[in-house]
Amino acid sequence: MTASPRSALLVLTVLLASGATSAGADEFGELPQSLGTPAPAAARRPDFRDMFRDVAPIAPAEAAEPATPPPAETGAGAAPATTATTATSPTAPPAAPTVSPVPRPRPFQRGLAAWYQHKGKTASGAKYDPDDLTAAHKSLPFGARVRVVYEKTGREVTVRVTDRISRKALRRHPLTIELSRQSAQKIGLEGVGTVSLYQSN
Repeated sequence: MTASPRSALLVLTVLLASGATSAGADEFGELPQSLGTPAPAAARRPDFRDMFRDVAPIAPAEAAEPATPPPAETGAGAAPATTATTATSPTAPPAAPTVSPVPRPRPFQRGLAAWYQHKGKTASGAKYDPDDLTAAHKSLPFGARVRVVYEKTGREVTVRVTDRISRKALRRHPLTIELSRQSAQKIGLEGVGTVSLYQSN
């Protein structure tokens, strides 16, 4: 039985491998155990929990403080601050109270006045006193009080009617009232002048 070339090549390869193994053993000593012994059984599958056994537990994180907003910028380039404002409508000033003008009293008589001097008693029976604030009138009742305003000076005096104007004085001037010396001096009347007569309270 003749061997095929392929079988012969296989035998030659085995022989060469055996010779190399022997030569390697003689040159380097014994073969490493890993080459001469069968491979060990499959290693145990690693457990990932073993990796964290020596790790220190992590402390719980402290509560974070609320963030403080950054301070507002100031200066020319700073943006205007946006503050909440309540819009208020402008209120009109209160209207001034309406004050009705006080009506000016109107004189009940206007005419000429002069001062006179009389000796003895007046028509009312009272003694004439030049230093009293008295007057003589044509028709006003005795004891009536009259406010006399001299139009030239604007001064005034309140007199009491105690006498009547004499006919002699009326012939000289169409007098409305005659004043005592003291009354005429109060309003600055020296001769004859125009006066207004008002009722006195």
